[in-house]
Amino acid sequence: MKEKDFKEILTHYLKGRSTGSQRDHLSDFEHYLLRENSKSVFQSKRHKKQLQKDLLKRIKKEIHPKRSNWINMAAAILIVVALGLTYYLSTPLNPPMEYVEISTHENQIKSILLSDSTHVVLNQNSLLRFPKSFTDASRNVLLDGEAYFKVSFDRKRPFNVFADSVVTKVLGTEFNISTRDKRTSVALIKGSVVVTGLGKSKLLKPKQKISIDYKTAQVEQQTFDPQLEIFWMDQQLSFDNVELGSIVKILESKFGKTISISDSSLSQISITGTFKGKGITSILLSISKAADFSFRINDQEQIIIYKSD
Repeated sequence: MKEKDFKEILTHYLKGRSTGSQRDHLSDFEHYLLRENSKSVFQSKRHKKQLQKDLLKRIKKEIHPKRSNWINMAAAILIVVALGLTYYLSTPLNPPMEYVEISTHENQIKSILLSDSTHVVLNQNSLLRFPKSFTDASRNVLLDGEAYFKVSFDRKRPFNVFADSVVTKVLGTEFNISTRDKRTSVALIKGSVVVTGLGKSKLLKPKQKISIDYKTAQVEQQTFDPQLEIFWMDQQLSFDNVELGSIVKILESKFGKTISISDSSLSQISITGTFKGKGITSILLSISKAADFSFRINDQEQIIIYKSD
């Protein structure tokens, strides 16, 4: 690794501005030490202090002596992050990992298969960054936007999704992550995940969803309907003997629209079936054919359901 690249990683980490790939590099440092040194790096507090001194001497020796500010930063970060990176600096670094970036535009969804057989569906206006090949110790990806993950199980290599400042750690499971405008939500479909953000860690169970808002510093946890959460992916809703009145509430919540039923008798109609459509209008059109009702949209963009003639 070149000096300028190493300096950039260290500086960004100290200022809390490191990217997922930069954190991956620091993580690689740590995994290298754990792999190459079977015993604990720090044998005692005294040993740790001595390593700090040795590390500073080595950096000063290998880097121009006038660069004292970032040298001190390097010494501090390396001790904290790599738990004795002195050993690592004395060994030639492996070639930097090769990363892949895949993005989507408006009305575009992409299906991605990662090197570990993890399946990712990337929603519109989103970006996923990941190593071309994962290391033997970790699987880290960076998400900006929304994606559905079906993670291949690997007990020895946890799968970490970095979304804004939230980290979701899993071994093998299915979940949906959305990060927009400083608000990140994680919804667990199957398995279990640990979500860390705002200094808190939460273990989620299936059908639990956590939302972390960095603007308000609020953390919310709730239950959810999986088919509504991943509606964007398969564009369909399934109901088994559900009354129209209840379906209306589901659609209002999902699409943020106001829907009214002009005839109360329609509310008790039971509906069963799977209905496909890209938006609320398409979904209602499919349901109306099964339940024999009509609907219209008024000037206030409100949807009104009424009996067919």
